[in-house]
Amino acid sequence: MRKVVQTVIGIGDLTLDIFLPQLERLPEWGLEVMIDEPRRQLGGNIGNMAIGAAALAAPFVSCGFIGSDQEGGFLKEQFKRLNLSMDGLREHRKERTSQTFACIRKDGERFFLTYPGVLNQMEELFADIALPPGNIVFLSGWCLPPRVSPNRLNELIRMWRGEGRWIAADLIWSDETWMSKADLLEVLLQCDAVFMNTDELAAFTDSQDLQTGITRLRRWIATAREPSAGKLFIIKKGKEGAAAVGAELTCEVKAIAIEAEHTVGAGDLFNISFLHARWNRNKTIEEALRFACTFAGLSIRKKGSGIPTESEVNGQFSEGGGSIE
Repeated sequence: MRKVVQTVIGIGDLTLDIFLPQLERLPEWGLEVMIDEPRRQLGGNIGNMAIGAAALAAPFVSCGFIGSDQEGGFLKEQFKRLNLSMDGLREHRKERTSQTFACIRKDGERFFLTYPGVLNQMEELFADIALPPGNIVFLSGWCLPPRVSPNRLNELIRMWRGEGRWIAADLIWSDETWMSKADLLEVLLQCDAVFMNTDELAAFTDSQDLQTGITRLRRWIATAREPSAGKLFIIKKGKEGAAAVGAELTCEVKAIAIEAEHTVGAGDLFNISFLHARWNRNKTIEEALRFACTFAGLSIRKKGSGIPTESEVNGQFSEGGGSIE
């Protein structure tokens, strides 16, 4: 018998993403280059997770600010199109909707230009936040220190844990983040799971060596004031796969072999698919890692059909003799 389906509450950045594809080179100042037609979509860490949840038919509620502007209206239209809950959306009357310009080179490499807008009001979002019903609280990197004070976050996390909720967080690459490392670590050690990529692991642990970084993560888990037995650090290694590190656990899986169109949003899609496999399908940590790597990989492959459904991921597994059913 399957477990009761868990609703994920994603808190943080909801952004209008504007993709500028097929960039051959950056122009010098005053010059011009041609690109393919730009496209707009729901984005940001939480927006990308919402898209993944819709494809997996997994309950998901997005909590965050949007502006009372045309861009905010576009995001609400996307929520309706994907049949996503808007219970946690809040319109900010002064700031504009966040926008990110994703400039994608022909080989898939990319860089981002972000106008933060409402994201600068993250502390205000948490000042009077009231969570909708949901079992898992997911904090995007925009929610972490220094954007939200550690005292406020620690107090809220303790309250949410007291309500029986499970807490996860994802880091964000930011010089400001690493300057607040002590506050950040205090918050993260209250969480049940922390997602990061290898670059963030290196910056967070001050180590370029993966195994040294893992050793330091395990040492931090042992110092946590909250019970540490179930705590996980989940490391996304891109085309190399993923790993999970706990107090007495290290588990690694390989990614599927694909040619990627680009990797924009892949980490966020990994996050939601791991949570879905682990909690809604009651899979082991290793199985959940494998499912998440496959889901994210199929989502970004060249000549793919977009975000895969759960059955499509299972089809990929069945070719290798496995399934999430």
